[in-house]
Amino acid sequence: MKSKSLLTSTIILFLIVSTAYYWEPIFGLFLLVVFPILIGWYFLLVGFLLFKLTLIIIEGNKKEFAYLGSISILLLSIYLRPYGIINFEKFEGKDLLIAHRKGGGSCHTFFRLKENNKFIERSRCFSVTVNKGTYELKGDTIFFSDIKKWSSEDYFDYAIIDRSKANQNGIHGMLFRYHKNEPPKKYDLWITKDDLTQ
Repeated sequence: MKSKSLLTSTIILFLIVSTAYYWEPIFGLFLLVVFPILIGWYFLLVGFLLFKLTLIIIEGNKKEFAYLGSISILLLSIYLRPYGIINFEKFEGKDLLIAHRKGGGSCHTFFRLKENNKFIERSRCFSVTVNKGTYELKGDTIFFSDIKKWSSEDYFDYAIIDRSKANQNGIHGMLFRYHKNEPPKKYDLWITKDDLTQ
């Protein structure tokens, strides 16, 4: 593979990885296929890079150092920041409340209330699901509305903040989410940031 083609392929992979925040929820369970392809693509590029560097050392051709240096920086960036170098979530507003839950198999859910009365819940397990909408806070109860969801499941109607569960380990309480038409069943998350009272 020529150095220009290798650089172009690396830039494309870098852009795909850097914008994963936006396209991951679209693929759903198909991510189980997409990620191995991206990982294979990454290691193929690393292999080509090492091959090209070996050729430069053997042949002494230093003209391609700029290309290979750029490729090395991009591949190192992907390795160090596999979800992209830009945190796109910060562009969606300041976090007033963050709650999360980590499950088995590295599954986790992050829930964020933003200062612009919007909320985002992002869950990652075998796929990535994102629920977004607006909220209204009345005392310790959060009411959800205008929900945009990536899954077919109904989103919660409201949540209750329980600050009595706070401890010294960075936990500010619990967030219990509920469906309106169900018997009370708690879907709980640990609150790790709570600026709602400030």
